[in-house]
Amino acid sequence: MTGAEPLDRDPAEVVPVAAEGIVDDERTRVIAWSEVTALPARSARRIPSVGARLPESAERVGDAVAWVDIEAGTVQRIDAQGRLDVLAQGMDAPSMVRAIGDDLIVASRPGVQRWEGVQRRHGGRGATVHTSFTPAPEDGQHGPHVRFNDGRLAPDGALWAGTCDEADPEMRGSLWRRGADRWAEVVSGMLCSNGVDWTADGSMLVIDSLRRRMLVGAPDASGCPAAWRVGVRFELGDAIPDGLTVLADGRIAVAVWGGRAAIVLSADGTPVERIDVPCDRVTSSAEAPWGLVLTGAATGEEDGGLFVVDGWTAALS
Repeated sequence: MTGAEPLDRDPAEVVPVAAEGIVDDERTRVIAWSEVTALPARSARRIPSVGARLPESAERVGDAVAWVDIEAGTVQRIDAQGRLDVLAQGMDAPSMVRAIGDDLIVASRPGVQRWEGVQRRHGGRGATVHTSFTPAPEDGQHGPHVRFNDGRLAPDGALWAGTCDEADPEMRGSLWRRGADRWAEVVSGMLCSNGVDWTADGSMLVIDSLRRRMLVGAPDASGCPAAWRVGVRFELGDAIPDGLTVLADGRIAVAVWGGRAAIVLSADGTPVERIDVPCDRVTSSAEAPWGLVLTGAATGEEDGGLFVVDGWTAALS
């Protein structure tokens, strides 16, 4: 599936890289929790109208923000006035929602769908155009416990998405790219493939959560990530890097599961700011005209939900 131009080479030509073979080099930035706690901080507040179990994949949709709830099986959005719109419910592990024009791309366990014209109307889901795309089922990795995780549309229009095996304690999976008519495995053996985004120079960033690191894929001549390295290694105790977003000013926001925070990095991976969130399991973020919106998952002791840093856009101007 593509949202813009098709890929300029057949995804079948891609030779998968093993994640365990991607190693630190002299450019790898190591971030310790003590460094994070010393950063200047801003605070997010809870949006009271929103409850959630396992929300992920926050995405700006016009002036609103959409997200999925993997455990609740829903796709929702909220606008600046706090109006909540349930776009879908009863889905099987929806894990990603991304905007493309007036449409939304939504991934769930069965595959990927394109919902047409969702942004033009309020209170209803668009028509399903694509369904049941599964990542390379012939390799034996796609089974009842494997699902998509986070992903994003690349600048060239290709869809990138990670998978994870919920029955595996390491949530082992791969990073995949969807071209014109097929999936290609790009990085194998990811331990919970998570947040994906691109920098201004075309480098791809992806979180390898349970290895606690951010990978960087430098583009080759065709623009596809090729030369992989470890950009950042997170030494955050029990906390784990989760969703990732490249912000409008080029900085990088990394949600921290188990850290009650998101970390803002400069483009070179230096931590520059901490966002304190009143939720232990922070999962993703998205910039909206009315603030930086973050998602957080529920625990046995606290509810999940949506959180916002007011005045964030003004601070970037």
